[in-house]
Amino acid sequence: MKRIEKILLVIILTVFIWPVTALAQDADSDDIEQENEERDDEERERSKRNRSKNMVNFEFGLTNYLTADGKFPDATNEIYTLKPFNSVSVGLTALNETRILGPLHLQWGGNVTTYVVKFQDPRARMIKGVDGVEFSFDSNGYQSYKKSKLKTTYLNAMIIPMIHTDPRSSDGGFRFGAGVYGGYRIGSRTKVVFNDGRNQKDKNRSDFYINNLKYGVRAQIGWKSTDLFFTYDMSTLYQENRGPELTPFGFGIIF
Repeated sequence: MKRIEKILLVIILTVFIWPVTALAQDADSDDIEQENEERDDEERERSKRNRSKNMVNFEFGLTNYLTADGKFPDATNEIYTLKPFNSVSVGLTALNETRILGPLHLQWGGNVTTYVVKFQDPRARMIKGVDGVEFSFDSNGYQSYKKSKLKTTYLNAMIIPMIHTDPRSSDGGFRFGAGVYGGYRIGSRTKVVFNDGRNQKDKNRSDFYINNLKYGVRAQIGWKSTDLFFTYDMSTLYQENRGPELTPFGFGIIF
């Protein structure tokens, strides 16, 4: 009988103690799993902050150029004077941003940018001469002139170190930086719109002795998903001794 009682006691204790032990083990296991998950989350977040991210942005800005003495062409009433608020740049940018160290990030990538500059006087004509680009006023005497513009497209590459004031933020918080860019001209043409009883267009595709390569400096400042940019070419628009010595610059918004 006593033997049977001992067996029953063991069974009862086993029935009651086993679940408690299992629960304790599960609790410990849950704690360990939770710690592992938290550690994994931290590692993923750290890796996310450290690795490169890709961005596709749209740029829109105003553009103009300065003469060799640092003045706008209208200071000397040049034919190639531009309309300041009608001369624009439009670009599509594909960038990578890599966190280097602390708040220092590096933006690198490229874009395709088209510059459409409108001459102040719609009678302005731009042609490729034998020795250089030639500017003149149209002498055909049409009833009216609507617009005269030059369109140029470049394929660019850029490298811009950026400082992020809040590198832990998903959008980087406030940021600023400056870097360099280089571009290759992939197309250029002029377009004149006039009225001679009806609206007509005169288009001319040429290189116009525009430099195939351009390079310069670029500054950016931004907050969250919007940036402002400023560019200044260190190269001139036209080839040396083939046109007026003009240095392009521009500024605008990135979103």
